[in-house]
Amino acid sequence: MNPVPFVFAFFIISFVQGCTGSSSDAVDDLSFSRVYRLQGTQYDAVAGTYNILGHNVGNVYQVSSSPDNRKAILSVVEPGSQPDIFIASIDSDSISRVTSNESIEFDPTINNNGNYAYALHENSVTQSSVFLDGDLVDLPSGLYKNLSLHGNTLVMHYMRHNDETSWLIVYDVESKTKSQIPIDVVPDYISFHSHDSVIIQGLNTVNYRNEILLYNIDSNVFSSIGGDGVGETCFLGEHKFGGSVELECFKEDQIQERLLFLGVRDLKKNDPTVALACSNNYLGRQSWNVSYRLEGLISLYASNHIVDYPVQSVVQSAAECLVSEASLDIDFVGWPTRKYSISGSDKLNLLVDGGRVMYPLLLAVNQDLLSEVTREKVISLAEDFYDFHESDYNAVTKNYHFKKGIPFWADGLWLPFNMQNSFGLSLIELYYATNNEKYKRRALELADKFYSEWVHLGDSRTLWRYWPQDFYNGWSAAEGLSVNSPSGLSLIHI
Repeated sequence: MNPVPFVFAFFIISFVQGCTGSSSDAVDDLSFSRVYRLQGTQYDAVAGTYNILGHNVGNVYQVSSSPDNRKAILSVVEPGSQPDIFIASIDSDSISRVTSNESIEFDPTINNNGNYAYALHENSVTQSSVFLDGDLVDLPSGLYKNLSLHGNTLVMHYMRHNDETSWLIVYDVESKTKSQIPIDVVPDYISFHSHDSVIIQGLNTVNYRNEILLYNIDSNVFSSIGGDGVGETCFLGEHKFGGSVELECFKEDQIQERLLFLGVRDLKKNDPTVALACSNNYLGRQSWNVSYRLEGLISLYASNHIVDYPVQSVVQSAAECLVSEASLDIDFVGWPTRKYSISGSDKLNLLVDGGRVMYPLLLAVNQDLLSEVTREKVISLAEDFYDFHESDYNAVTKNYHFKKGIPFWADGLWLPFNMQNSFGLSLIELYYATNNEKYKRRALELADKFYSEWVHLGDSRTLWRYWPQDFYNGWSAAEGLSVNSPSGLSLIHI
C-alpha cells in the first residue's frame, strides 16, 4: 500500500518510453476483446471481471487462492467504499462477505482448511494490523504486509517503526506464538513455496539489489536463489506453491529490458485493474496510489510496447470510476480526503489531492484513451475544479492558498511549491484539451513564481525551498491569514 512502488513503476516506464522511441505496433486493441491472466486468475477485459472459482467478480483489488486451488480470498471495492474481504469456495454457489468497514484490507491469504488472514490499514497506511479468522492478532505496532498462510503457519513482513528494520514473522496459528527473524531485504513478495519453506523477494538493504531468498522454517536457514550478484540480476516469474522457481534474469547492460519488466510486473502485481479508483479518497489512496498507477499505464501506452496487459480498458474503467466517485458538492469538488484534517475525520478538499487525480485523467483525455462521454465528463470536472479553487489564488503574488477556515493546520496559508506545481501539470493538460488560454496563462504564472524563488549558487547548483518565501518571512495574527495557525515566526534564515 505504500505509494513508492507506484511512483517507481511510473518512473521506470517513463524512462523506457523516453529511451526506446516509438513503434508502429499498438499496445492494446480498442475492442478490449482479450482475456488476460492477472493475479494468477483469468480476467475478462470486456466485462471487467475476474473468474474466481466460477464466480465473475468485478472491482477486485487483490485475490489469493489456497494451495489446493479450492478456496479463494479476495478484497473487493464496492463503489465509494474501501476494499472489503470476501471468501469463495469451489464447493459453494455464492461468495461470502467477511468484512464491511471504512478501513483498507489488503494482502489476504487463505489455506486449504479455510483459515484466512489479512492486513488492515485504519487511519494511516504507514502502519497496519493483522487479522486471523476475523480476530486481531496480538503483534507490536508497525507495518505488516505480504501475508502468506499455509497449514498452521502464517508468515509476513514486519517493518519496525523505531529503527526501520525488516523482520520475517512466523506465527503459529494454534499456539498463537511467533518467531521474529531479522532480514536484510525489504520484501515485495512473500509466499509459501512448500510445506516448510517460504520464498521471499525484495530489495537488499546492503547492496540495493533485488534478492530472492528461500527460507526453511524448520532449520531456520536462508539460502539465496538466482543471479551471481555481479553479472546479472534475477527476479521471480509467476510463482506457484509446490512448483519450480521460475526466474527472469537480466545482464547488467539490459537496462531498458529490466526496467520495462519491473514496471509491468508492478502494474500486474499491485491492484492490476486499478479497483481503488472506484473507492473513496478518505485515506488519500486515489491521490497517492491510483493517480501514479494511471500515469504508469498511460506512459506504457505511449511507449508502444506490446505487453500482455489490458492497458486501454483498465484506464477507461478507472477513469469512469474516478469521475463517478468525484464530489460535485458546493464545498467539495473532486476527491476529498479525511486523513489530513486536524481531526483525521473531517473532509478536506486540498488542491494538491484533487489535482493529483486530475492530472492522469487529463493525460488520458489527450492520449485519446477515453470514450467521448468519459472525455467530456473529465474536462467538465477539471474546469469545475479550477473554478472551485479560483478564490484561493492570489494573482499578485502568483500563489495558491489553502482555503481559510478549513479543518487543516495551514488553512489560509500559502501552498508549498510542490503542491501548486503539481496542479500546474493539470493546467497544462487542460489547456491542451480545451485550447482555453486562461489555463495556459495560469500554468505560466505558476512556473514564473517558482522560477523567481530559485537560489542560484556560484558552483552551478540551483536550490529552491519547499514553501514560498512569504511563509518563511512569518505572519502575524493581525493579518488574519489563518484560523488554525494565526501567526508564524519568521524562518527567514532557512
